[in-house]
Amino acid sequence: MKKYFILFRAQTAPATVFSILIPFLLSNSEYNLILIVLIFIIGTLLHFASFGHNSVMDYWYDIHDPNKQHHPLEKGEINLHEAHKLIHTLNIIVTILLVFLTLYSKSPIFALISLLFYAIFGHAYNDGLDKNTSLSFLPISLCFTSLTAYGWFLGSNSINTFFILLLIWAFLTIFYQIAWEGNLKDLYNPSELQFNMVRKLMKKVKLKNISIFMTTIRGLINTLILVLLSLQLGINVFFIIMFLLLTFIEVRSIINIHKIVINEDFSHFARNELLENFGKAEAFEFFRISTLLLLTQYWYMFIVIVVYGLVWFITMNKLLFGSRFGPRV
Repeated sequence: MKKYFILFRAQTAPATVFSILIPFLLSNSEYNLILIVLIFIIGTLLHFASFGHNSVMDYWYDIHDPNKQHHPLEKGEINLHEAHKLIHTLNIIVTILLVFLTLYSKSPIFALISLLFYAIFGHAYNDGLDKNTSLSFLPISLCFTSLTAYGWFLGSNSINTFFILLLIWAFLTIFYQIAWEGNLKDLYNPSELQFNMVRKLMKKVKLKNISIFMTTIRGLINTLILVLLSLQLGINVFFIIMFLLLTFIEVRSIINIHKIVINEDFSHFARNELLENFGKAEAFEFFRISTLLLLTQYWYMFIVIVVYGLVWFITMNKLLFGSRFGPRV
């Protein structure tokens, strides 16, 4: 079973769940325990299907990546044909479940449109754009932005400033993850020579300056968006304490990434250190936005999200890769 969890990239399943759940809760939706539970279950299956799909479609590239030779698909522990059947069947099942989930939606039409864009951009990325263009961050960022909109429309039919800021946050969060983190970890991958965006930018701009720009997006702009969102909800002391604490951890992680990068040390040890900080940066960014729930009727869900996220993420990383925050991918 372990090999399939690695194929599914199961360690980051909470990120997909939160991409639906947090917007749903922030949309001022009515309390619906059944829907919340369904989002956890279907969101997890969606992550398995979509990230497993990426693993399968990237096979012919990843077999040339020296950093992925331990993966079960590249190692031959999972048969490629069997993986195709499993993943594509799972995608069909999960899509049908997501469509039925919109029966609970406050705005079925907008929810279905968002789901359609999620599927289109996701397939465009997985089926080739992630490896055949230096702008691969664009379809995947739009993909998760659409998933955020889907979660919102499950609980609301309104389009307002809060919703727009939430979408911008979602886009920039994935932009940093793919355009920066994703390209960094593959910077010296021989199969990524032509379309690695960071590699192409380094021909014109110093790597240090690229790092400063990306660090500013996550550390400053994302933080500003979260502050603007909190001001619309009305802040309290507990929110301020938790937001500042999580922001400290988040900023420390992205600064650590910056320090490794400016030293231009991409040895095996440094790469693992990068992955560890990538994992922290992604986990705690979702925890940061979940602090907004402390300003709503769903304040207790903040505790659920943080506990569930940490327990799942750390346990999966330990079981699958022998690490805490850094999956060996």
